[in-house]
Amino acid sequence: MKIRDREGPEEPHVSIIRRTTTWRVGLRALQVLDSEPPPDHLPKALLDLVREQATQLRAAWDSLYPGNPVREKEADDA
Repeated sequence: MKIRDREGPEEPHVSIIRRTTTWRVGLRALQVLDSEPPPDHLPKALLDLVREQATQLRAAWDSLYPGNPVREKEADDA
């Protein structure tokens, strides 16, 4: 699993890289973001690991991208 550099304004996510295949798992809904590669080719154990480590992964994303935090700003937060 990796939170890649220079992701910026994208949906907060973690990348799971297996050889030349990369799945992006959103850190808000904890679901695979893309239809290609097929989400069902991602081993369930890896998706479960992302879900188990969600708090740490969200904190890491927020640290790298404070301008695009996992928790979306509410109108009252502005």
